[in-house]
Amino acid sequence: MEQDSKKKEDFRWPLDDHFRIIPKLKTDLTPFFERVSMNVNQRLLEIDVRERKDFAVLNWIMDLADDENEEALTFISHDGDGKILCMLVFENISLIHHECTFQKGVGGAFGIDTGDTAVHEIHVTYKKMERVREPKV
Repeated sequence: MEQDSKKKEDFRWPLDDHFRIIPKLKTDLTPFFERVSMNVNQRLLEIDVRERKDFAVLNWIMDLADDENEEALTFISHDGDGKILCMLVFENISLIHHECTFQKGVGGAFGIDTGDTAVHEIHVTYKKMERVREPKV
C-alpha cells in the first residue's frame, strides 16, 4: 500500500503555466512568451509574446519572416518543482501570421496598473519536431 502512494506522488501533471519557449537565436526572449498552442497535425504553433521596451520581439518576428531564417524553438513543460516532463524541439520555422495588439493600462491585481502592453500573436509552421526523451538540463 505504501508503494502505491509513492507512485502517485512521483506522477506529475503538466500545468498550463509551467512551460518555457526558448528561441535558439534569441534566448533572452524566453520570459516574454505567454501562451503556446500546438497543432501537430497541421505542424502549427500559435504563440503570444509580450513585447519588450526595445521592441526586440518585433525584430525577432521580422527575422522569422525571412524564409532563410535558422530559428528553432524549444518547448519545455515542467512540474511545479522544475522537473522536466516533456521537451520538444521545432526546427525550420516559418512565420505565416502576425498580429500585434497594443492596449493601454491593463488593470492588474489589487488595482495596480500594469502599464501599456503590446502583445504579438504569431502563427508559425515547422518542418521538423523532435521529442527529446532524456533532456540534459
